[in-house]
Amino acid sequence: MGTMIKCTSDVPALQYLSPRLRGVLAWVIASGFATSFYASVILIVIAVLNVSPSHTPAAIMIAIVALSVVPVSEWPRVRRLGQALYETFDAWHSPCDVMALRAAAGKNKLIFCLHPHGIVPLHTLMFCSLCDQLMHRTASFQIASASVLFYVPVLRAFVTWFGGVPADYNSLRDVLKRRHLLVTPGGLAEMMQGERGADIIVWNKRRGICRLALETGAHLVPVYVFNNDYFDHYPLTSLSRRIRISVLVFWGQLGLPIPYKPQGPLLTAIGSPIKSKRIDNPTIDDVDDLHTRYGAAMRALFDANKASAGKPNANLLIT
Repeated sequence: MGTMIKCTSDVPALQYLSPRLRGVLAWVIASGFATSFYASVILIVIAVLNVSPSHTPAAIMIAIVALSVVPVSEWPRVRRLGQALYETFDAWHSPCDVMALRAAAGKNKLIFCLHPHGIVPLHTLMFCSLCDQLMHRTASFQIASASVLFYVPVLRAFVTWFGGVPADYNSLRDVLKRRHLLVTPGGLAEMMQGERGADIIVWNKRRGICRLALETGAHLVPVYVFNNDYFDHYPLTSLSRRIRISVLVFWGQLGLPIPYKPQGPLLTAIGSPIKSKRIDNPTIDDVDDLHTRYGAAMRALFDANKASAGKPNANLLIT
């Protein structure tokens, strides 16, 4: 483990808890977050199955609507919840030039590009906490999230509290005028292709994020999280493409939305910022150049850290 750094919490309340209680809290947070992806379906099923003459089903449907539209706002402190997962999920990060990251964040906007997407992105929660710690919470960032998530009861609260923003081009461009950004470039396709134990990212046709970086002068920061496969899943691919959001059935321990523990250390490898010069109207060649440099940097980042992650013979498949 000499080439890795253990992720540790700096939240006093967590440090005061016993290891057993920290473990219980971690499983509650992880399973609760995973269950929130089923939230609206669960509430509707409860309403439908309740055939009593009471007004309970109607009340539940009203609650679903209310939870889908009642305003919620960003709550930066909630991102520290990710630290509660460090110990239980054996979280580590690679050595990185923190001072260079902070210097880059002071001069340019950064786009942290996180791979792989994962079925339920618990590693995203942990990376938000880790990034806040490494940057001393000076690099304020928002998280690109599928627009439909802002209408899913319960889940929308999680997304908004963590600083989620709709992942449409104009919204992301607007964010970069004032803050940094965290994206999962692989999106739906990367989620669907994910398999436990496999290292697959979707990048070959992902040029929009490169154009966004060039138009705003933002630097891309490649991030790869090893062993972030907590669930098995069965994708409903045709339906997902039709409604433009991932629809799948996933399960973990005991067939429930309780995540498996990672098959190895949950290692977050953070690369150096890939510089881009601001160009108001980048050409195809400009975009292709940044796209190629990012792909090469991601592969180099993977190869440099795979042995530390317990996967010395692994190969990164970029599709």
